[in-house]
Amino acid sequence: MTEPDEITTSAQRLQRWSRAVNPFVIVAAILPLGPLASGEETTAGPELVVALASWMVFAVDFAVRTRLGDAFLATWKGRLYLAIVVVTFPVYVLVPGLEETDLLAVSRLGWLAVLAI
Repeated sequence: MTEPDEITTSAQRLQRWSRAVNPFVIVAAILPLGPLASGEETTAGPELVVALASWMVFAVDFAVRTRLGDAFLATWKGRLYLAIVVVTFPVYVLVPGLEETDLLAVSRLGWLAVLAI
């Protein structure tokens, strides 16, 4: 067994997580915009799988950041992450007719803005 040379702080673990997951979050934010921009059906087939998978990436990222960050939800960035996770849930899976909301597309771009901050 190898032991770590140094004890890592929660800030270091969070930074390491961010470096590892940010490319996946960027792809998860951009990939579902294709069907939304082209007007294709997003409630069935591969588009639905992509929408659900990208939301799972956001949800897992949020959960890990909440776990690693000290009082993450007490910060404005933590509350913004939570809002984006809630808003980007593909609700049109549960309520047909809501797939054409622009809020979904804009909120996915919100992830890119949060990563840039």
